[in-house]
Amino acid sequence: MISNFFYYTRFFALFLFLFFSCRNVKDDHTIGGKPFIVNLDSSAKLNSIADYTDKVSLVKLESNDSSNFSAAGSIQKIIHKDGKFFLLDGSYMAIKVFDSSGKFLFNIGKLGIGKGEFIRVDDIEYYAPANSIMVLCNNPSKLSEFRLNGQWIKDTRLNFWATKVVFPTPDSRIFYVNSNKSALSGNKNILITDSLNQIKTRMFEMAKNISAVIKFSGNVFFVDSNIIFNPAFSNTYYKITSDAATTFFVTDYGKKNIPPNIPQNYLMPNLSKFSYQYQTLCKNNEFVGFNYKKNQLETAFFNLHSGKIISSEPNIDSLNALYRNFMFQDGENYIMVLSLDQLSGFLKRNVNGIKEKFPLLYSQLSKDNPRGIGLLSFKLKPF
Repeated sequence: MISNFFYYTRFFALFLFLFFSCRNVKDDHTIGGKPFIVNLDSSAKLNSIADYTDKVSLVKLESNDSSNFSAAGSIQKIIHKDGKFFLLDGSYMAIKVFDSSGKFLFNIGKLGIGKGEFIRVDDIEYYAPANSIMVLCNNPSKLSEFRLNGQWIKDTRLNFWATKVVFPTPDSRIFYVNSNKSALSGNKNILITDSLNQIKTRMFEMAKNISAVIKFSGNVFFVDSNIIFNPAFSNTYYKITSDAATTFFVTDYGKKNIPPNIPQNYLMPNLSKFSYQYQTLCKNNEFVGFNYKKNQLETAFFNLHSGKIISSEPNIDSLNALYRNFMFQDGENYIMVLSLDQLSGFLKRNVNGIKEKFPLLYSQLSKDNPRGIGLLSFKLKPF
């Protein structure tokens, strides 16, 4: 009797959570859809990421006066193209480029307000039609385009503010306004434009309880030929097709779900009480993966076919400390940013496990005392 009561109580709570989380952002563009449920409640059965990673290797980034980062956690974006890593440092507002061995090559753009210059950068994206890198700037407000060798191509003015842009086709762009209202965006969070940045469609009303820009939660993604949007502090991910959206998947953190409509001025000082998604998402035909906050930064992958979940939570496996970092997609590979200075204790405690499970990584880490920033690369085994 008690177990049945607990089951139905939990089912009803989840129903209310799904209903209100979808209702917060539903507008005339959002249609139905049966979402996947990614259960990250403390009682859920989660498997270890460390048991399902393969071809784990490390690229140590060269450190000098030109290549230094503010911190590993400030790297907001990594793009791997043409044998080069393009990294956006969100604190220094700098874009640094390394070769595949980690040797520093050059910076893209420079500080200023002239051509190919910027003071505030919010995003970088690979632009496939021109094989170039697009830099989304908000001071001055523009898109700056660069060749993969760092050469500036052109600047295109923007008449609205956004923190993210994706390029699903040569003739369309999708911007995430991130709760920054303007005369052009109105109360909508997603702007779909043509290649001249002229607005064609507006989608997703801004949540009434979010009154300011949130840089670390919520984003729009173009992954695996899909456009996916996750509003800030929302547990719901939407798949956008043309000018309509369907619910793709929903995360459930149990008692740590953020209550619907909680005021931002209460939420921000009390974030430690809740769990939520960060601004990362990876996807292929088998899995979706993202970073989330529980007690600290974690990583999860959800199998779209089996429904199984693997997680970096440390109570599952001590080797998961390798995977508790921001994650970016590189084709069928995944890249994480590691602060090598913080690994010495971990290496000493787990030397046998690393040597057995990840021999290539062990050989790379055992050569010298690792310092600075490294890029951890890995693939996933089926699960």
